[in-house]
Amino acid sequence: MLSNVVIDLTNTEAKVIAIYEYYNSEPAYRLRYIGADGNATERAWAESALREA
Repeated sequence: MLSNVVIDLTNTEAKVIAIYEYYNSEPAYRLRYIGADGNATERAWAESALREA
């Protein structure tokens, strides 16, 4: 299981807090990270948008 990943689009490191598995699409990961505005952010990202930290 991944614990830390990097969001490719923003090159931001994030902590994985949940994994969503779907029947008809790729898995998604709920991430907690500091957004570009400096605020704590929590959001789901598709697996294809991430890489291991």
